[in-house]
Amino acid sequence: MELDMGIVLSNTKGKHVVTLELGVAESGETMYTISWYNGRRWGHTPRFYSLEDARNMYNMLMQMI
Repeated sequence: MELDMGIVLSNTKGKHVVTLELGVAESGETMYTISWYNGRRWGHTPRFYSLEDARNMYNMLMQMI
């Protein structure tokens, strides 16, 4: 099933992009995912149902790039 997601937060450093995305799961719960672009390809994390967990992952990825 294709889910609609909206970007809540994004940041760039050089050719790198990290986004925090908000969506609604099939169950109706709010969910979050993190996507990143490393200059060659996109990557995605699994779904998070806690904004705090998603934000922590976002911050960790921002520190890594």
